[in-house]
Amino acid sequence: MNPLRILFVFGCPLKKGGTENVMINIVKNIDREMFHIDFLIFDKTPDTSDDKKYLESLGCRFYQITARGVDRKRHNQELDEFFREHKYDIVHTHMDAIGEEALRAAKKHGIKARIAHSHNTDQLDNPKGLKDHLHRAYLKYEKHLLRRYADFYVACSPEAGKWLFGEKRCSGDNYLLLTNAIESSKYSYNEETRAEVRKELGLEGKKVIIHVGQFRTQKNHDKIIDVFSELCSRDESYRLILVGNGEEEDRIRNKVRDTGLSDKVLFLGSRNDVDRLLQAADVFLFPSLYEGLSIALLEAQASDLICIVSDTVSPASFVTEKTMGLGLDNDSRVWADKIQSSLDAYKTRSDRRSLFAEKGYDISAQIKVLEKFYKKAAGI
Repeated sequence: MNPLRILFVFGCPLKKGGTENVMINIVKNIDREMFHIDFLIFDKTPDTSDDKKYLESLGCRFYQITARGVDRKRHNQELDEFFREHKYDIVHTHMDAIGEEALRAAKKHGIKARIAHSHNTDQLDNPKGLKDHLHRAYLKYEKHLLRRYADFYVACSPEAGKWLFGEKRCSGDNYLLLTNAIESSKYSYNEETRAEVRKELGLEGKKVIIHVGQFRTQKNHDKIIDVFSELCSRDESYRLILVGNGEEEDRIRNKVRDTGLSDKVLFLGSRNDVDRLLQAADVFLFPSLYEGLSIALLEAQASDLICIVSDTVSPASFVTEKTMGLGLDNDSRVWADKIQSSLDAYKTRSDRRSLFAEKGYDISAQIKVLEKFYKKAAGI
């Protein structure tokens, strides 16, 4: 039997983000004799990333078309041409509401198994100005179209599913709640690795805060710097590791400089060794404005870090007792208080693999669920 041909659709070249990690984990762990996965990227920016090279080594092919924000007419023409020339059994979009374009083209060209995947929750639950209100109205229209052209639905959390698909579809037979599972063993705490990385980065004897996430508005780096500044005003031994890159990075670097914290903040960029970096830290700080089910947070918990996160993060992401939510309206002193009290309360770290397996956040079990769902969607 030939493998089922599946197309993942994504909006930009691969970066070190949560959705990208979900897609990579699927490809890495799925039965590749039964399922073959390719990628269609809505962006022609050259991609020389290690992740792309790794996926290609597993047999994935990558196709890129013009971004719709660059030339909408050309984008639609190239999308139509792509589906005319390439045949797939399943199209699986990973673009939340704006995935409707790919699903519409797939339907036009006779692809019967069309899956929409929700990786996030409400991105504008408190619109402030005209621009936000217009964007919210546009998202509502896009969601309407997505529901029209998709016939199967996947979400990383109940909140993410409800936001994109509505309650009715989330209770139907064509809906799958697929937790953003990880290879928990990769992140298990290791004392030797901790000492090694701390020496490499000059962090011996320091209290280390870490954040992993792209520099964009959603991740709320301003709050991170404000909280860290408050901690440093109390104790000079604090250090901050920022992992990731993005459009907000230069502005945040300037804020760090202006706040006088440059010698205490490490900007490490996009990294392939996040599992090692987590070992070196003491606290994972994650004040996102919104999230679906965060891969970065799961990885931090698998490393048994104290995790201080915003209460906008899906409760489904909370696996260990060391993960605590705080309201974003609390000022930096409250966040700093929580970090300090948590460091006093939790002095040791342990292996969390069995807990992740029990809670359904280990990738091996979730992949089996997805494989069954793919077969159902394809009618086999």
